[in-house]
Amino acid sequence: MIKRILLAALVFSSALLAQSDQQADQKDKDQEEYDGPSILTRDKSSIGERGGKLIDFRYYVDIQGVYDSGFAPYVASTTAGPSENTGGPGTSISWGVIGTRLWKRDRLSLEYHGDYTDYQNYTSGNNEFLNLHYSRILQRRLTLDIRENAGTTYQANGYYRFAPLTSADQIAVPVNDLFDIRTKFLDTRADITWQKTLRLSFSAGGTGFLIRRDQYAIPGTNGYDAHGSIAYRVKRTQTVSVNYSHDWFTFQREYGHSQFDSVQLGYNIDFGHHWAFQAGVGGSIVRVLGLEVIPADPVVTAVLGITSVSVVSNRTYEAPKFSGGLTKKFERSSASLNYIQDISPGNGVYLTSRQSAGSASYSYVGISKMSIGANAIYSTLSSFGQQNLGQYHNIGAGLGVTYRIGRDMHMTFRYDFRHYTTGAALTASGAVIPPQDEHRVSLGFGYSPGDRPIAIW
Repeated sequence: MIKRILLAALVFSSALLAQSDQQADQKDKDQEEYDGPSILTRDKSSIGERGGKLIDFRYYVDIQGVYDSGFAPYVASTTAGPSENTGGPGTSISWGVIGTRLWKRDRLSLEYHGDYTDYQNYTSGNNEFLNLHYSRILQRRLTLDIRENAGTTYQANGYYRFAPLTSADQIAVPVNDLFDIRTKFLDTRADITWQKTLRLSFSAGGTGFLIRRDQYAIPGTNGYDAHGSIAYRVKRTQTVSVNYSHDWFTFQREYGHSQFDSVQLGYNIDFGHHWAFQAGVGGSIVRVLGLEVIPADPVVTAVLGITSVSVVSNRTYEAPKFSGGLTKKFERSSASLNYIQDISPGNGVYLTSRQSAGSASYSYVGISKMSIGANAIYSTLSSFGQQNLGQYHNIGAGLGVTYRIGRDMHMTFRYDFRHYTTGAALTASGAVIPPQDEHRVSLGFGYSPGDRPIAIW
């Protein structure tokens, strides 16, 4: 069924482009106002902006009192049961830079955040995150885009720091991890877009990423992605596209690898004054090579006492691929809804998996006194056949407020909540699944020069 969907998408899009491009080229000669890339922006992340508006580079320093509950340290065990529900107060110092700078041919958006937290009765440590986007017009019809996501964290409940990112940005970002262990990640993406006509564009690029976890029993991930798009601007505000990608994952200290090919038909529209909508539908062919545990032959069990054995498994799966997003940018605020159904490299316990994820975010920047940031997420992971794990569910929400109390001084408040469940009591290595709920509350003061407060999350 998936193969038929992929073939139909390719045939339909090719016929549409061939039929309309000849007529559109003539219209383009008479409509020079269609200047700009015919591939509408499909990445609706808000890196370097707040409240729906780009901001110049702003730096901040912040000191807060924090209280965390539900820490999830890695505890090796051979018996099922929850790990100890730890938590407690602490003091956190954070710093960072946010902003976007525009030139004639270049655009640079940057968000960097660093913090160090000292807990009274838990391990102290630091977190650092970098989100970078650079775009350059190489020639009149040729554009280069480079993206970088990188960071190090020792807390699984760090996803609220990635509020500017969309789900599409997060393939190597540890937003679904189960344990509070030191994790490092790096994701580099480069794309080049050629605008053949004022309506027709071609884009190609690649992504390389890695994830490293300090706990030996929880493997890291290596991966790459090669992708390409053909997009046709039907009207000034509407674009249809065909997108293809080939992805490959491998895991540290785990036998085998995963690779999959995906095709998706996309549609983008900007309507109203500040509304934008994106949708995509397609499918993936997934090939997974690995070890699978199966029951041992009764004769072997009777002689050796072995109840199960590991065998090499090489299986092919079909999986649907969907995406959707709605964005609204108001005068001083912005809101977005996003959803994806795709393939994920997992979280170290769950390896290659089917993933569904949804998110909602809101950002408000007041005239002079207040800024607000809020976000909510939902995600699931279902591992492919080799792992006998149940479905993983994760929900989370956060709310932050920044209020100006002096010229460049602000009071900050943030609350975050996370709840997750798994279908298995133990991981394959015998590690106890951590607590189900995590809370974080922080209150403090910050310094950031500028004409208005900014949300630092």
